[in-house]
Amino acid sequence: MVTKHTLRLSKKFSLEMAHAIVGYHGKCSRIHGHSYQLNITVKGNIAQTNKTGMMIDFKELKELIHRHIIEPFDHTLLLENRLEVRRWVEQMEDFTHNIVFLDFPPTAENILLLFVKKIERVLPPHITLYAVRLHETADSYVEWYRDDQ
Repeated sequence: MVTKHTLRLSKKFSLEMAHAIVGYHGKCSRIHGHSYQLNITVKGNIAQTNKTGMMIDFKELKELIHRHIIEPFDHTLLLENRLEVRRWVEQMEDFTHNIVFLDFPPTAENILLLFVKKIERVLPPHITLYAVRLHETADSYVEWYRDDQ
């Protein structure tokens, strides 16, 4: 059944990342890792001319997220690009290949907003990013909704 209804389609992804929040007074200032769960929801219409009946193929969404989020960030260490951090990293020689330097502290909130920007750039024009949820732990997460913008 092909309709013109607006629909929301969601897919869940997993990735492993470590981070440290320099300057934070607590355990999160130390390097530690999480098994992140990333939930992506897109919004769109199925046009009458779309014979497949799909807004976007789950496989296409999976490939986009893997290419632009999972591959560059899975099994990396996220650190803020600060002089004292760079000096410390220079001493680690063998481990620098999996460090991603960010222009902001690698909090769950900032990581989520980075992912939102990256995803918005690569979605097909007929698809809108509607919601993103990033679970840092099983019971702690941050959310972004298009309607809140």
